[in-house]
Amino acid sequence: MDVAPLLKKLVGVHAPSGFEDAIRPVIIDELRNSVDEISIDSLGNVIAKKCGKTIQGPKVMLSAHMDEVGFIVKYINDEGFVFFEKYGMIDDRILLAQRVKIHTKRGPVCGVIGVKAKHLQTPEESTRPLSFRDMWIDVGAQNREEAEELGVRCGDPMTFDRDLQVIGKGNFVTGRALDNRLGLAVLIQVMRELLNEEHEATVYAVASVMEEVGARGAQTAAAAINPNIAIALDVTHGIDPAVTPTWSAIKLGGGPSIRLADIYWPTLQGCLTPTWLKELILQVANEAHVPYQIDVLSGTFLDSSTIHIVSHGVPSLGILIPRRNGHTPAEVACLDDVKNAVRLVVAFIRRLTKEVITGFPIKIK
Repeated sequence: MDVAPLLKKLVGVHAPSGFEDAIRPVIIDELRNSVDEISIDSLGNVIAKKCGKTIQGPKVMLSAHMDEVGFIVKYINDEGFVFFEKYGMIDDRILLAQRVKIHTKRGPVCGVIGVKAKHLQTPEESTRPLSFRDMWIDVGAQNREEAEELGVRCGDPMTFDRDLQVIGKGNFVTGRALDNRLGLAVLIQVMRELLNEEHEATVYAVASVMEEVGARGAQTAAAAINPNIAIALDVTHGIDPAVTPTWSAIKLGGGPSIRLADIYWPTLQGCLTPTWLKELILQVANEAHVPYQIDVLSGTFLDSSTIHIVSHGVPSLGILIPRRNGHTPAEVACLDDVKNAVRLVVAFIRRLTKEVITGFPIKIK
């Protein structure tokens, strides 16, 4: 299972939240030969269906968001400098001097995020925390007219300008948008692997839109599918020298992370995995001899945050790829974790039967 070429192709496409048009046809092409049906809903979610061997089998929704964090053009001043808003949780401290691409109607326009030089700052300015509102993007224009001639307009989306690179001994990668091209790679590879598997479950592979701004697409997709179980395929935070085990003990190369609980406190978005589903996924992982890690995290959310409250309720969990430097242009991940995530999801789907699903949910005694 070589996932590196697929991941490189996915990272090579830029698709910030709400502007997923460029990556949608790539995903459809990668899924086309592995599924029975593909549709696109009104928000732009890709919903691919692979039927199980019986129509009475359970429905499982695999959701991997296809958007990435990015920016949007807010204003172009008379001197041709571009000001912007952020889309998604991005730390302002990592923005200085980053190269970006503005995706215009005429094609991509390269730019650099600028800020007042250290030499020109007052003592007060040099100690004050910087905000993205103190920054601008230089596209090499001398006035607003030149910027507009390049194609830049208010409302144009922007992304970091960084490609995928293999590092270390060949099993680590770095680049922008690993959140969530890693999850998409798992989604696509799972559907390929299922071609050689017999399973009762009907599997819906969803490439969702606008996760980074509130997991919006997954909610509408789940409402259309009405699944029995859902799995969010995404990323989580891997431990590094700045992270203590009280925040995360998830290791890159230690296997996929099984997310059992999360919450984003400003909005109370999050998901708690039911006990029966937790025990089932852990049993499957152990029986399949797939290395895994357990993830409980605050300060974040996944597609499962909105999926699990759709309709009559959808028991949900996350199977996540550890990565470092989240929401930066230099995220780092281990390809072994991607391969093991595929193995775990395939083993889980193989296990799902009508009896498994009907035997677990809460009943009145």
